[in-house]
Amino acid sequence: MANVASTVSTVRLTASFGSLELARHPSGRGWNIVTMTEQTEIEFGRFADLRSRFGLTRSTAYKLIAGGKIKSAVVKEKGARSGIRLIDMQSVREFLRANTR
Repeated sequence: MANVASTVSTVRLTASFGSLELARHPSGRGWNIVTMTEQTEIEFGRFADLRSRFGLTRSTAYKLIAGGKIKSAVVKEKGARSGIRLIDMQSVREFLRANTR
């Protein structure tokens, strides 16, 4: 991996919370940040987004959904047995604000 990294001049890293583009320093030692974007507000997210943004686990999220504390939707094709559960991030923010002391 070190040999591959030494021949690459730019790298783009992307995650659910934003992206970062790095360029090799002219000296060949280290990297410089070229661009950095931050995705602060998303309307719906997956369990991984919930974990990275708020620190809530999947099991906690299911308990909050079952209790009507936060909202979610399951997206699936007609007749499918399973789908993708999307969490309404605004409902999570509202829940946290209402329960902050």
